[in-house]
Amino acid sequence: MAGQVADCQPNGSHPLLVNLLAPDFSTAEAIEKMITCVATSLARLTGLPADNIFVHYRTAGSGTVFDAGKIVTW
Repeated sequence: MAGQVADCQPNGSHPLLVNLLAPDFSTAEAIEKMITCVATSLARLTGLPADNIFVHYRTAGSGTVFDAGKIVTW
């Protein structure tokens, strides 16, 4: 905040917040795997416990994404 960076994220503090954005054609099983993979990977890489990581999955619909200079459809 305001250009300041904490040396560490205390385990009992506010969780690490993640917004995961993916195309809207994923199955419920795939979504669960993506969320779990992101959370476990971040826990391993940051040293935070997985129960201190919050992952929010959001969908991007065909025609609602601008990438590589154009609207993307699938």
